[in-house]
Amino acid sequence: MKSGFWVFALYSLLIFACLGSAVAVAGSSHLRPHDKQITKVGSNMSHSRWNQNHARSLSSVSEDSQKVRHVVILLHGIGKGSFDMAAMSRGLRRQGFAVYNWNYPSTKFTLDSLADQLKAVVDQCSSMTVDFVTHSMGGIVVRTYLSKYHPKNIGRLVMIAPPNQGAQLADMLGNLTLYKMILGPAGQELRQGAAGDCASAGIPGCEFGIIAGGTGRSIGFNPILPGDNDGTVTVESTRLCGAKDFILVPYMHPMIQMMPKTIGLTGHFLQTGKFTNGETHPILDPDSTPNTETASAKPSETKGPVLPNSKP
Repeated sequence: MKSGFWVFALYSLLIFACLGSAVAVAGSSHLRPHDKQITKVGSNMSHSRWNQNHARSLSSVSEDSQKVRHVVILLHGIGKGSFDMAAMSRGLRRQGFAVYNWNYPSTKFTLDSLADQLKAVVDQCSSMTVDFVTHSMGGIVVRTYLSKYHPKNIGRLVMIAPPNQGAQLADMLGNLTLYKMILGPAGQELRQGAAGDCASAGIPGCEFGIIAGGTGRSIGFNPILPGDNDGTVTVESTRLCGAKDFILVPYMHPMIQMMPKTIGLTGHFLQTGKFTNGETHPILDPDSTPNTETASAKPSETKGPVLPNSKP
């Protein structure tokens, strides 16, 4: 029974990883030339040279206009690339945002080192207000960066399916050789509690909101994870004290950041500091009971970016 559980757990990890990669690769054929250029940069470079190339490529955000004073930096999750955030990039641009879709080597370095690399990017935006939109581990990279460097030019942050309290799958699979080979040093830091770095990555000093994926029921997309979940991260793990707003959407982890509803909610928060025109659902206390109007709400299939506060 025990061996069967671990086989199923590993199989689940690989299925979700492959599914996310397949969806992302399918969407990469629609990348703009600038996005494709970003994807190629840094594939086989030293740490310093990689930073220099990305810092230079960021200048293309404002090279055609001296009026750009606000930029949104996108961060993909572990094991992915900028193509994974291409739909978000296009959607936010259509809403009028200047966007930089950052491609970083998520499986090659620790979270602390990735935060240093993010600093090299943000330093190029010293005259701009910088917002962040992240998927999965990208949110932990940003939290680590903000806690370590305390930049003064940060606007808002939207974290999509972040393992803010660690990922239970990382606890289950972290000691397996295949897991270590695929996800590298940062994969080990995604564990829960003191074994990982997620829970201690710091509370962002800027306004931030969290979009979680789930079914809105007591059982999520992945039955081996406790409670509601997006197949990879539990809804409870996404929660972080200090969030100005929190909302649940009915999508699985690999594609939640690509969905039109998620993109609409993200743009709304960046503009207004909340996900919808209705009331907000802040997370005021890390030990508080999840807000039943959001964490337990059944994801709606109705039109529009807002999830109504309906019971499951």
